[in-house]
Amino acid sequence: GGAKGIGLETALQFAKYGANVSILSKTYYKELESKFKPYKDRFKFYEVDVTDPSSVKQSISEIVNSQNRIDILVNNASIAVEGTLDKINENDWDKVMNTNVKSYFLCTKEVINGMIKSKYGKIINVSSIAGRDKSILLGAAYSTSKAAVIGFTRHIATEVGKYGINVNCICPSQTYTPMLRDIFKKNKGLEDIVKNRNPLGYIANPNQISAVILFLASDESNYMNGSIIDINGGVLW
Repeated sequence: GGAKGIGLETALQFAKYGANVSILSKTYYKELESKFKPYKDRFKFYEVDVTDPSSVKQSISEIVNSQNRIDILVNNASIAVEGTLDKINENDWDKVMNTNVKSYFLCTKEVINGMIKSKYGKIINVSSIAGRDKSILLGAAYSTSKAAVIGFTRHIATEVGKYGINVNCICPSQTYTPMLRDIFKKNKGLEDIVKNRNPLGYIANPNQISAVILFLASDESNYMNGSIIDINGGVLW
Protein backbone atom coordinates (compact mmCIF):
# COMPACT_ATOMS: atom_id res chain seq x y z
CA GLY A 1 0.00 0.00 0.00
CA GLY A 2 2.89 2.34 -0.65
CA ALA A 3 1.86 3.95 -3.94
CA LYS A 4 -0.18 6.84 -2.54
CA GLY A 5 -1.31 8.58 0.63
CA ILE A 6 0.30 7.61 3.93
CA GLY A 7 2.10 4.67 2.34
CA LEU A 8 3.74 6.80 -0.32
CA GLU A 9 4.88 9.45 2.14
CA THR A 10 6.29 6.73 4.40
CA ALA A 11 8.15 5.08 1.52
CA LEU A 12 9.65 8.43 0.53
CA GLN A 13 10.78 9.13 4.09
CA PHE A 14 12.37 5.70 4.40
CA ALA A 15 14.26 6.28 1.15
CA LYS A 16 15.31 9.75 2.29
CA TYR A 17 16.86 8.28 5.43
CA GLY A 18 18.81 5.65 3.54
CA ALA A 19 16.62 2.55 3.41
CA ASN A 20 16.21 0.28 0.44
CA VAL A 21 12.48 0.56 -0.28
CA SER A 22 10.19 -1.92 -2.01
CA ILE A 23 6.58 -0.92 -2.65
CA LEU A 24 3.93 -3.58 -3.13
CA SER A 25 0.79 -2.15 -4.68
CA LYS A 26 -1.96 -3.28 -7.01
CA THR A 27 -1.74 -0.03 -8.97
CA TYR A 28 1.28 1.69 -10.46
CA TYR A 29 1.25 5.48 -10.71
CA LYS A 30 3.47 7.22 -13.25
CA GLU A 31 4.40 10.01 -10.83
CA LEU A 32 6.24 7.49 -8.64
CA GLU A 33 9.19 7.67 -11.03
CA SER A 34 9.68 11.40 -10.49
CA LYS A 35 9.04 11.24 -6.74
CA PHE A 36 11.67 8.54 -6.24
CA LYS A 37 14.14 9.92 -8.78
CA PRO A 38 16.61 11.05 -6.05
CA TYR A 39 16.51 7.53 -4.60
CA LYS A 40 16.16 5.46 -7.77
CA ASP A 41 19.03 3.15 -6.81
CA ARG A 42 17.25 2.26 -3.56
CA PHE A 43 13.69 1.97 -4.79
CA LYS A 44 11.73 -0.78 -6.52
CA PHE A 45 8.05 -1.14 -7.30
CA TYR A 46 6.20 -4.45 -7.42
CA GLU A 47 2.76 -4.55 -9.03
CA VAL A 48 1.14 -7.03 -6.67
CA ASP A 49 -2.33 -8.01 -5.54
CA VAL A 50 -1.58 -8.13 -1.80
CA THR A 51 -4.69 -10.25 -1.23
CA ASP A 52 -3.31 -13.06 -3.40
CA PRO A 53 -0.99 -15.47 -1.54
CA SER A 54 1.04 -16.53 -4.59
CA SER A 55 1.63 -12.91 -5.70
CA VAL A 56 2.74 -11.87 -2.22
CA LYS A 57 5.01 -14.91 -1.86
CA GLN A 58 6.67 -14.32 -5.23
CA SER A 59 7.26 -10.60 -4.74
CA ILE A 60 8.67 -10.97 -1.23
CA SER A 61 10.91 -13.81 -2.41
CA GLU A 62 12.25 -11.50 -5.13
CA ILE A 63 12.90 -8.75 -2.57
CA VAL A 64 14.81 -11.13 -0.29
CA ASN A 65 16.86 -12.43 -3.24
CA SER A 66 17.71 -8.85 -4.19
CA GLN A 67 18.28 -7.34 -0.73
CA ASN A 68 19.29 -10.49 1.25
CA ARG A 69 16.79 -9.72 4.03
CA ILE A 70 13.78 -7.68 5.04
CA ASP A 71 14.18 -5.66 8.25
CA ILE A 72 11.00 -3.58 8.20
CA LEU A 73 7.46 -4.30 7.05
CA VAL A 74 4.78 -1.61 6.92
CA ASN A 75 1.30 -3.05 6.35
CA ASN A 76 -0.72 -0.16 4.99
CA ALA A 77 -2.93 -1.38 2.12
CA SER A 78 -6.49 -0.23 2.66
CA ILE A 79 -9.80 0.27 0.88
CA ALA A 80 -13.21 1.31 2.15
CA VAL A 81 -16.88 1.09 1.35
CA GLU A 82 -19.28 3.85 2.35
CA GLY A 83 -22.87 3.44 3.43
CA THR A 84 -24.91 1.83 6.16
CA LEU A 85 -24.90 -1.93 6.71
CA ASP A 86 -28.03 -2.54 4.62
CA LYS A 87 -26.25 -0.99 1.63
CA ILE A 88 -23.03 -3.04 1.92
CA ASN A 89 -23.15 -6.27 -0.08
CA GLU A 90 -21.20 -9.43 0.68
CA ASN A 91 -18.76 -8.87 -2.16
CA ASP A 92 -17.85 -5.39 -0.88
CA TRP A 93 -17.44 -6.75 2.66
CA ASP A 94 -15.05 -9.47 1.44
CA LYS A 95 -13.01 -7.00 -0.62
CA VAL A 96 -12.48 -4.74 2.40
CA MET A 97 -11.57 -7.64 4.68
CA ASN A 98 -9.19 -9.15 2.15
CA THR A 99 -7.34 -5.89 1.52
CA ASN A 100 -7.37 -4.45 5.03
CA VAL A 101 -6.77 -7.63 7.04
CA LYS A 102 -5.83 -10.64 4.92
CA SER A 103 -3.05 -8.73 3.15
CA TYR A 104 -1.48 -7.92 6.54
CA PHE A 105 -1.57 -11.62 7.44
CA LEU A 106 -0.07 -12.68 4.10
CA CYS A 107 2.76 -10.15 4.08
CA THR A 108 3.62 -10.72 7.73
CA LYS A 109 3.61 -14.49 7.25
CA GLU A 110 6.08 -14.20 4.37
CA VAL A 111 8.60 -11.98 6.17
CA ILE A 112 8.43 -13.40 9.68
CA ASN A 113 10.68 -16.44 9.26
CA GLY A 114 13.47 -14.28 7.85
CA MET A 115 13.13 -11.86 10.75
CA ILE A 116 13.19 -14.74 13.25
CA LYS A 117 16.33 -16.07 11.61
CA SER A 118 18.10 -12.71 11.84
CA LYS A 119 16.61 -12.05 15.30
CA TYR A 120 15.57 -8.59 14.22
CA GLY A 121 12.50 -7.02 12.68
CA LYS A 122 10.09 -4.11 12.79
CA ILE A 123 6.48 -4.60 11.74
CA ILE A 124 4.18 -1.58 11.72
CA ASN A 125 0.49 -2.12 11.01
CA VAL A 126 -1.67 0.80 9.98
CA SER A 127 -5.11 0.68 11.58
CA SER A 128 -7.36 3.72 12.08
CA ILE A 129 -9.28 5.73 14.63
CA ALA A 130 -12.21 3.72 13.23
CA GLY A 131 -10.67 0.57 14.70
CA ARG A 132 -10.76 2.14 18.15
CA ASP A 133 -14.47 2.99 17.99
CA LYS A 134 -16.22 3.51 14.66
CA SER A 135 -15.88 5.51 11.47
CA ILE A 136 -17.84 8.72 11.02
CA LEU A 137 -17.17 8.62 7.28
CA LEU A 138 -17.07 4.99 6.18
CA GLY A 139 -19.07 1.80 6.57
CA ALA A 140 -19.06 -1.08 9.06
CA ALA A 141 -16.67 -3.18 6.96
CA TYR A 142 -13.96 -0.55 7.29
CA SER A 143 -14.36 -0.14 11.07
CA THR A 144 -14.42 -3.91 11.57
CA SER A 145 -11.31 -4.46 9.46
CA LYS A 146 -9.36 -1.80 11.33
CA ALA A 147 -10.37 -3.28 14.69
CA ALA A 148 -9.09 -6.63 13.41
CA VAL A 149 -5.71 -5.05 12.65
CA ILE A 150 -5.40 -4.01 16.30
CA GLY A 151 -6.12 -7.56 17.46
CA PHE A 152 -3.71 -9.01 14.93
CA THR A 153 -0.96 -6.66 16.12
CA ARG A 154 -1.38 -7.50 19.78
CA HIS A 155 -1.39 -11.24 19.17
CA ILE A 156 1.57 -11.40 16.78
CA ALA A 157 3.61 -9.17 19.11
CA THR A 158 3.31 -11.80 21.85
CA GLU A 159 4.43 -14.55 19.48
CA VAL A 160 7.56 -12.97 18.03
CA GLY A 161 8.82 -10.51 20.63
CA LYS A 162 11.24 -13.12 21.98
CA TYR A 163 13.02 -13.11 18.62
CA GLY A 164 13.84 -9.40 18.76
CA ILE A 165 10.92 -8.45 16.54
CA ASN A 166 8.76 -5.44 17.43
CA VAL A 167 5.17 -5.42 16.19
CA ASN A 168 3.25 -2.19 16.69
CA CYS A 169 0.21 -0.44 15.29
CA ILE A 170 -0.84 3.13 14.57
CA CYS A 171 -4.37 4.50 14.57
CA PRO A 172 -4.48 7.75 12.58
CA SER A 173 -7.55 9.91 12.47
CA GLN A 174 -8.66 11.39 9.14
CA THR A 175 -5.63 12.25 7.00
CA TYR A 176 -5.44 14.13 3.71
CA THR A 177 -5.05 11.15 1.39
CA PRO A 178 -6.59 10.67 -2.07
CA MET A 179 -9.30 8.49 -0.49
CA LEU A 180 -10.29 11.18 2.01
CA ARG A 181 -10.27 13.93 -0.60
CA ASP A 182 -12.64 11.86 -2.75
CA ILE A 183 -15.01 11.49 0.22
CA PHE A 184 -14.96 15.24 0.84
CA LYS A 185 -15.71 15.93 -2.83
CA LYS A 186 -18.82 13.76 -2.65
CA ASN A 187 -20.00 15.14 0.70
CA LYS A 188 -20.05 18.93 0.84
CA GLY A 189 -19.55 20.39 4.29
CA LEU A 190 -18.06 17.20 5.68
CA GLU A 191 -14.50 18.54 5.66
CA ASP A 192 -15.46 21.38 8.01
CA ILE A 193 -17.26 18.95 10.33
CA VAL A 194 -14.15 16.77 10.59
CA LYS A 195 -11.92 19.78 11.27
CA ASN A 196 -14.23 21.23 13.88
CA ARG A 197 -14.46 18.03 15.92
CA ASN A 198 -10.66 17.86 16.23
CA PRO A 199 -9.17 19.75 19.21
CA LEU A 200 -6.25 20.87 17.02
CA GLY A 201 -8.68 22.27 14.47
CA TYR A 202 -7.16 20.72 11.38
CA ILE A 203 -6.75 17.44 9.49
CA ALA A 204 -3.43 15.60 9.46
CA ASN A 205 -1.10 15.42 6.49
CA PRO A 206 0.53 12.08 5.55
CA ASN A 207 3.98 13.27 6.69
CA GLN A 208 2.66 13.64 10.26
CA ILE A 209 1.67 9.98 10.20
CA SER A 210 4.80 8.73 8.45
CA ALA A 211 6.97 10.39 11.13
CA VAL A 212 5.52 8.04 13.75
CA ILE A 213 5.96 5.03 11.46
CA LEU A 214 9.63 5.94 11.03
CA PHE A 215 10.03 6.16 14.79
CA LEU A 216 8.51 2.69 15.22
CA ALA A 217 10.88 1.37 12.55
CA SER A 218 13.91 2.79 14.36
CA ASP A 219 15.92 1.41 17.26
CA GLU A 220 14.59 4.27 19.40
CA SER A 221 11.38 2.23 19.78
CA ASN A 222 13.04 -1.06 20.74
CA TYR A 223 11.05 -1.45 23.96
CA MET A 224 7.69 -0.91 22.27
CA ASN A 225 5.87 -4.09 21.31
CA GLY A 226 2.16 -4.63 20.83
CA SER A 227 1.57 -0.89 21.22
CA ILE A 228 -1.48 0.74 19.67
CA ILE A 229 -0.62 4.37 19.05
CA ASP A 230 -3.24 7.05 18.43
CA ILE A 231 -2.33 9.87 16.03
CA ASN A 232 -5.55 11.79 16.08
CA GLY A 233 -5.06 15.34 17.33
CA GLY A 234 -6.89 14.52 20.55
CA VAL A 235 -10.19 13.40 19.05
CA LEU A 236 -12.20 11.37 21.56
CA TRP A 237 -13.32 8.06 20.14
